[in-house]
Amino acid sequence: MLRYVNKVCEYCKGVSYEDFRANDMLIEAYVFNLGQIGELTTKLGKP
Repeated sequence: MLRYVNKVCEYCKGVSYEDFRANDMLIEAYVFNLGQIGELTTKLGKP
């Protein structure tokens, strides 16, 4: 999970909000990694 958090942080480092909004590839990578984090959190505490 930490790997995905680090990727999200790295992808957005030094990127302005306007640049982020204009970059579809960056948005999709960001959303994908957030989705991966969400999937992993649903598995926390399950046997």
